[in-house]
Amino acid sequence: MPHKSDVQVALISGGTSGIGFATAKLLLKEG
Repeated sequence: MPHKSDVQVALISGGTSGIGFATAKLLLKEG
């Protein structure tokens, strides 16, 4: 399972891009 740090990394690397945001949402749902 993804950790909160993984979500933060996804948010930082993705920034405001749609892909980064979608990835962060997916990690939050899986978490």
